[in-house]
Amino acid sequence: MVLPQNFTVGVTHSINGKVKDTLSFRRLLPMMYDSITFKIPVKGFVGAHQLDIVLDKNNEIDEIYKNDNNTSYTFNVASNAIRILSTEPINNIGNGTFIYIKSCEQISFGLNSI
Repeated sequence: MVLPQNFTVGVTHSINGKVKDTLSFRRLLPMMYDSITFKIPVKGFVGAHQLDIVLDKNNEIDEIYKNDNNTSYTFNVASNAIRILSTEPINNIGNGTFIYIKSCEQISFGLNSI
């Protein structure tokens, strides 16, 4: 039996519940762990973003468990007119922690798997 030497990674980028981009690329099968880095454009795309990432998208690798090959990550991109985001929904009263978002062309993400 010959084991596959690489597999397909799938990324779906959604904004406000609508799919904006899909990305698919091949990776070599790692020995123990690996990292994946990719960039997505966010400038001018205000709202709730979600990334859905699937490793071994085409089920090329024979595994005992198939339910641990995906993850989702959500984040919000605010308008340049908004600078402070509070975790509290009323009157910007919080625990003193504020998130500042700087306008940029794209956001880079790195995924580490063990």
